[in-house]
Amino acid sequence: MTRAIAPSATRSLVCISLLAGLLVACATTQEARQGAPPEGDATTSGAPTLSIAFGSCAHQDHPQPMLDVAIDQRPDAFVFLGDNVYADTGDPEELRAIYGRLEARPEFQRLKAAMPLHATWDDHDYGLNDGGREYEHKAVTAEVFFDFWGVPKGSDRRASPGVYGVAWLTSGERRVQLLLLDTRTFRGPLTPAGDDPRYKHRYRPDPRDDADILGAEQWAWLEARLQEPADLRVIATSIQFSADYTGFEAWANLPAEQTRMVRLLRKTGAHPVVFISGDVHHGELSKFSVEGEPHLYDLTSSGINKVGSILETNGARIGPAFLEENIGLLTVDWDTGSVRLALLGSEGRLLLEHRLSLDAMKP
Repeated sequence: MTRAIAPSATRSLVCISLLAGLLVACATTQEARQGAPPEGDATTSGAPTLSIAFGSCAHQDHPQPMLDVAIDQRPDAFVFLGDNVYADTGDPEELRAIYGRLEARPEFQRLKAAMPLHATWDDHDYGLNDGGREYEHKAVTAEVFFDFWGVPKGSDRRASPGVYGVAWLTSGERRVQLLLLDTRTFRGPLTPAGDDPRYKHRYRPDPRDDADILGAEQWAWLEARLQEPADLRVIATSIQFSADYTGFEAWANLPAEQTRMVRLLRKTGAHPVVFISGDVHHGELSKFSVEGEPHLYDLTSSGINKVGSILETNGARIGPAFLEENIGLLTVDWDTGSVRLALLGSEGRLLLEHRLSLDAMKP
């Protein structure tokens, strides 16, 4: 069930949400490119719930009050889904200075002190607007990315091209696998919309079977990770997975890659799975449906401080979309076997929530 929250109901629902947050104990997060947890002692929580906050599209030179909203929810981790800075440069010193301006923001410092942070990138921190594998400075910008987000020098995540990786969040015996995809480093060329009136804005769907988003190496890595035991998988993709064609960047531009993902999830027995995404400068929930397969829900949170002016039709959308600053919140309740997907606006206003059953998310 999806609920869009009327303004008159906001205050009481936020109070309930904050009270529930007090009951959530911290959980351990562990990150590496390989599936095995890093060496060292691990602390786990016996909490009955586990939550992940997330967002995208944050200009480093403007206030980011949504980060304080995230802190107030007391999640176990925060995921930056890309466009974490607006840089559009391949110059490493300029890029480091831009990241430095994000680091200096008090609200970012508070978030960093409050919880573990995980990140992937999108085009503006990658270095080239709508950029893909053709970008010549991607190795340089990846190094700056890793340095800023604290990825250790000896990490497997640095050992091959791209910034994809995996993190684990645990509570008691339960494990949530967070898969951080890289939709930039290996992505092939997109097909321009052209003058055909059936298409709009920048791009049209490319029907070729060899059109690529993740690249052979990342697909192989993902297949291996999806075979690791987990009670829930959260797949973080900078661009939307489940949304319909809009003329802008999305997995819908490369439908063969969407199909490949669906088949891989089935092959590896990976369900239950939820996608989280950013990029579009609005918030919404989408559902990708294939006959005989579990629905694939994609909660899009964008932006932390970037708000768009265009809201395209999305036939996969569940409920309304929101052209305002927002963050996403995913909460799994092990006792009830449910997942709550929520979008929060300024001052923690509950914009949208949708509840899923873990059992219903399996084949």
